[in-house]
Amino acid sequence: MPRPRKGKRRGEDKRKSKERGSKLEAEDKTGDKSVSITTLFKSEDLQGISTALDVTELDESHLLLGAVALSRFDIVKKLLHEKFPIDLGLLKDGTTPLILAVKLKLIEMADFLIRKGADLSLGDGEGNNALLLAAQHADWDQESFLDFWNRIKESRVDINHANKVGHTILHCLVKRQWATAIDNILKHSKTVNVNHVTGKGVTALMMACSRHQESIINCLLRNKADIFLEDQKGCTALCYAVAYFIQKKMVIRNHSIEQLITYLEMESSIFAYLNRRIELLEKPPEEIYTVTMTTVIAHIMTFTVRCLDSGMEILLQLDIFRRIKEAIERHMDDVVYVLGLLGIISEIMRQCDCCCTYPMKKVTTIFYESGIPHICLRIIERLGTTSADSSNLQTALLPIILTFDHPRMKCWLQKNLNFIQQIYENFIGASPSQLNFYPDEAHSQMVKTLNADFKEFMMRLQREEQIQHDDKATYSRKRKTSRKSRKRRNSPLKCVLMGKITAL
Repeated sequence: MPRPRKGKRRGEDKRKSKERGSKLEAEDKTGDKSVSITTLFKSEDLQGISTALDVTELDESHLLLGAVALSRFDIVKKLLHEKFPIDLGLLKDGTTPLILAVKLKLIEMADFLIRKGADLSLGDGEGNNALLLAAQHADWDQESFLDFWNRIKESRVDINHANKVGHTILHCLVKRQWATAIDNILKHSKTVNVNHVTGKGVTALMMACSRHQESIINCLLRNKADIFLEDQKGCTALCYAVAYFIQKKMVIRNHSIEQLITYLEMESSIFAYLNRRIELLEKPPEEIYTVTMTTVIAHIMTFTVRCLDSGMEILLQLDIFRRIKEAIERHMDDVVYVLGLLGIISEIMRQCDCCCTYPMKKVTTIFYESGIPHICLRIIERLGTTSADSSNLQTALLPIILTFDHPRMKCWLQKNLNFIQQIYENFIGASPSQLNFYPDEAHSQMVKTLNADFKEFMMRLQREEQIQHDDKATYSRKRKTSRKSRKRRNSPLKCVLMGKITAL
């Protein structure tokens, strides 16, 4: 188990030490019977406090927490007047009176504690301070959060405070889809870091793009959100915006994506952006990258071909088929990853001339010349022919099915008929591959038609091969019969003529 960083451990030790000291101080302050746990609260109140704090045995250290839990301003004021430690919390999870007030959505109580000096920087066991808790707790809505924010925005609150996973207030508000609150905070605070990243490298803009929150995206971009930042998966905000667009089969004009591309082209280019995505396929940044490849990168390829002018042409300029082929060869031992790469190929090849400005016949020629059909056969061979591999076999054969009607592919299929025929008949022909097609059923129907045409083509090739086999057998029998007949006749004229021909 990895050891915690020293700085973080010291911080936790410091907090615990402070809480222990405060507890001792609280015990000193409560030496007077007038402020003991039993004199301040009734017996039924004690049960409610135990439940609220999830504590079985109450002592004097729980006085202020109990008063807050019951929303007893009179007791809170009395304790603070008696110099009771305002930030004394629970050792088990770091819940302070202020944090408890926020969890219980006691806005007036929280505001009172802050005005009396409660430390806004203290967090619970997950590192969430009062502001983050208000943004995350299910009982809070945007209106109540804004009320709380307006009360504390002039205080010492650290607007860039992050919890243990790295979420700041912006991340939390994006998750709640509170656009007004985000706009309010960005307008008021000049120190907020709009590009803060979580432990996984995720920015608030990436989160907004993955949820298609256009108003929040616009707000973050106006406040200088960086569109070039990548998370641990190598994905940018544009990647997640495009993935959402394709996954949801959206057909309306997407202003967020257009805006992101405009910002992209100001400092870089679509060519560089797509080249980087292919680099990620060649050298994945994570050991397990298949999920990202199929849920993000594949959708980027679909979007590129169908929605970007010259998208297919750019991919061909980037030599995408050769590079993916080489990536497959390098990762041949990782079957799942290799099948994911073939899925990328299928995304590119399952287009038609109506949605792709570059002629698909030329694309198929380049596909064939890259050697990917041979790679498909190698993968099928590696997978074996067990029924358990049926879906994997479908994935491996799909690029071939999508391109079979090209003249060069037909010749190639004829040469490899015996091997492909067996696989297709036994495991694939009965259940053609199903894909989540974008944006309508047109391409789904196109692939179904190609499946049917491919099946018919394979049957025709098999019939022709049988005819050729029968013709060869008949020809062979005739030649044998002819040779025997010549021997029996032993014609002298034939011999003379043959002798003349030989002499000549």
